[in-house]
Amino acid sequence: MQELSLIVAPGDDGWPVRRLALERMQMSYGEFKSAKFDGLLLLDGVGVHADTRAQAGQRLVLCVPQREGAPCAPSTK
Repeated sequence: MQELSLIVAPGDDGWPVRRLALERMQMSYGEFKSAKFDGLLLLDGVGVHADTRAQAGQRLVLCVPQREGAPCAPSTK
């Protein structure tokens, strides 16, 4: 899993989590959908719905499967 995070900027105050993920975090719709259905949309550490409106200064975290072409996680062996 890859964890993506963002601190909500004052100019983005009141934006829904969905819009922040797609526009500011540049996630694909498929990545967002995976995080949404796996319950991995967190705002200040609390699970939220896609339509929840974020406030400036809050931390948005989404956990998604590793992106194509991204380097693999280092092996612990």
